[in-house]
Amino acid sequence: MKAITKQITPICGGFYEHLPSGYDNVKRFPLVLFLHGRGEIGSGSQTDLPSILRNGLPKFINAGFNPDFIMLAPQFKQSASVLDLDQLYTYAINNYLVDTSKVYVTGLSMGGGSTWGAASYNETLADKYAALVPICGAWKPEPYTMSVIAKLGIPVLATHNTDDPTVSVNDTIGWVDGINARSPKVPAIKTIWPSGGHNAWDRTHDPASKEFFGGNIWTWLLQFSRPQAGQPPVPNPITTPYILQIGSEKVTCYSDGTWKKTNV
Repeated sequence: MKAITKQITPICGGFYEHLPSGYDNVKRFPLVLFLHGRGEIGSGSQTDLPSILRNGLPKFINAGFNPDFIMLAPQFKQSASVLDLDQLYTYAINNYLVDTSKVYVTGLSMGGGSTWGAASYNETLADKYAALVPICGAWKPEPYTMSVIAKLGIPVLATHNTDDPTVSVNDTIGWVDGINARSPKVPAIKTIWPSGGHNAWDRTHDPASKEFFGGNIWTWLLQFSRPQAGQPPVPNPITTPYILQIGSEKVTCYSDGTWKKTNV
């Protein structure tokens, strides 16, 4: 992982870059944008950047996790707006071999709020993202954003701890329930743990986890590709059905990319 000091938005002066094995200027790779929390705010300088390594995905990559995707972990001077994220997205696709059908956003606390915000401005910007993983996101549920996520069928898996003293678990519950109340093309999912305080991110991003449909969050996330406008997101072709289950409903994706909802 490489620390790069470079002004890429008005509030981002540097970032960490992870390039997967086999990155050789030929093959395109998925991209994960990681958004840090308030405790990691900084200038993007070589002095400030290392604080990003304390939590979540950068922490695991720094410890030896070598995922098969590009990661950019920018350091912001304040909470990132959807326009900051769009500038980051544009920088990434202009400077890296990104598979633009597989761009994902995940963030924690303040960055979890910005992850929800990725779908808040308009449908054109939101439709760039194949899936979202907001973690104890510091953004109150917002009806317009819920409607955009539901309409575009952007897959969401949001995590939180019940005993979080900093950001209420009810925010995550409100987001997910609000999206699902709008008849989304792909139901949103929430994973709520009973304890852990204001740190649901290490458990969410841990590559050794088996908590997300029998695998880690990256297995779940990388199943999704950005569809053509107006079409629901579908996993990549697979040989056996891929099942998402939320409460009493399950959504099964077959190898031809079709979805079927059934009650259980």
